[in-house]
Amino acid sequence: MRCREALVAAFLIAIFCCGAFASDQIRCAYCRKDITEGSYLTVDGKNYHPEHFLCAGCGKPIGQAAYFVENGQYYDSVCHVELFAPLCAYCGKPLDGIYVTYENAKYHDTCYREHVALRCSLCDELIQGEYIADEWGNSYHKFHQGAAPQCEYCLRFISDSLSMGGTTYPDGRRICGICLQYAVMDESAAKEIMSQVKAVLWDKGIEIEEENIPLLLVDKDKMAKINGLNKTDVTGYTFYERSTGTRIPVTTRKYKIYMLAGLPRSVYIQGIAHELMHVWLYRNASLEMDDTLREGSCNYASYLVLQRYEGKEMEYLIRNMIKDPDRIYGEGFRRVKAWVEQRSIPEWLDYLSHNNQISQ
Repeated sequence: MRCREALVAAFLIAIFCCGAFASDQIRCAYCRKDITEGSYLTVDGKNYHPEHFLCAGCGKPIGQAAYFVENGQYYDSVCHVELFAPLCAYCGKPLDGIYVTYENAKYHDTCYREHVALRCSLCDELIQGEYIADEWGNSYHKFHQGAAPQCEYCLRFISDSLSMGGTTYPDGRRICGICLQYAVMDESAAKEIMSQVKAVLWDKGIEIEEENIPLLLVDKDKMAKINGLNKTDVTGYTFYERSTGTRIPVTTRKYKIYMLAGLPRSVYIQGIAHELMHVWLYRNASLEMDDTLREGSCNYASYLVLQRYEGKEMEYLIRNMIKDPDRIYGEGFRRVKAWVEQRSIPEWLDYLSHNNQISQ
């Protein structure tokens, strides 16, 4: 909140006396000598030679100018400001006159406006009233929402100064320059990261024995056709096919993972961990498993992997998973997470192998 306060000080007017002296002797309160001729000052009932009414700060005569009283001592206006005025929390210089108070600190108006006041990270104008903020410390005017493009993966507003620019993929997805510099664009890089994620899952006891699982990077439109539900908001999909020979009762399983091309590395890691958990479930669990348990478990696998990587992007994805309002993916993840934290990962994997629904 911005407010203005006037500096209040005791302000007395010096009395300048001239003319003939009365019969009583007048003594200077400073030098203790009699004032026998000329002018003198009377302040608070005390008399002074004009050159002896001194500022306690600088020691110079105050004369007829305004003075201020602090703890029984007299100061001219300049010294009073320097010694007793509140200091600006930004520049450290005295606040003389009108100033701004913000979050229990005081500032010169210029210091506040140029260095302290909240500014829109997109247009750099002062923000007054309600505003929106992202997870990266940026604040914005509310009117930018819906009017300016945002990155689909970090939700930063896209601009040269804020997000290193950005681009729009041919399938319509918008990505900022910060996320774009770590985007997974080719299948060789995607497969290398998938191998790393498999190793993390294996270390957690989620052993995926299948080697060389086919992995294809596709655009959003292709992904919508593949998942069969025409969903455009998914990052990955695992195709599973099982067949049993008629002459020889051998079951063959085939897997193929599809991931969106151009995902930021952190989002790709999260997504490929989710899909690899689907592979584990197809091999070890019932196909009739409740979606809340299935998708919640796959998200929990993503959570385990994200925890092994450092960086604000990983922390951002974990926070979003924890507060995801989706009934299946969000609530399922939270229930599985709570279940495992009360027990253990080995118990969770054993439970998945024998149950279709999550217990309370």
